[in-house]
Amino acid sequence: DTHIQEIDDGVYDSFSPIEEAGVDYGRIEVGLSTETILSALQHSQKRFAAIASIELFLSILLSVLLGSYLVRRLNKFKEASKRLSIGEVGYQIEAVGNDEIGITAKMFNRMSLRLRDSLQEIKSKNKFLKEEIGKRQEAETQLVQHRDNLASMIKQKTLQVRRSEAMLKMILDSMPY
Repeated sequence: DTHIQEIDDGVYDSFSPIEEAGVDYGRIEVGLSTETILSALQHSQKRFAAIASIELFLSILLSVLLGSYLVRRLNKFKEASKRLSIGEVGYQIEAVGNDEIGITAKMFNRMSLRLRDSLQEIKSKNKFLKEEIGKRQEAETQLVQHRDNLASMIKQKTLQVRRSEAMLKMILDSMPY
């Protein structure tokens, strides 16, 4: 037998000739039972299949656990983004760890706080500007009233001056020279 696949009697047969200086003295034959080899091979194959199955199961389990953990953390971002989009500026999410998601959560929280602060500053400035506009509109209204009053007074004084001029002219015209 030259290969284990060629064995048909359960014994692996091998031989080697014994010769010296070209003289053939015979040969040595050895026969080994393949039962123990085949049994060990089958046992190894079963163990390999069991180990591979366990590794596959553990890989799937770890993938499911890691996937659900990541999905839960990403859902927190989804919820936070939804709250931010409806105007809940300053909303914070739990920032755990220094991995990519933890760092992104910290940056999201910083962005949300800056957005809140910017919005508060804009509201404060808008309130100040509305007050200033109100004050200026009031001042403009008062200026228009004063202008109208002055125009009325100028008309009255102009009318009085014309009457006085007319009276003075009558007096001067009635005087003999």
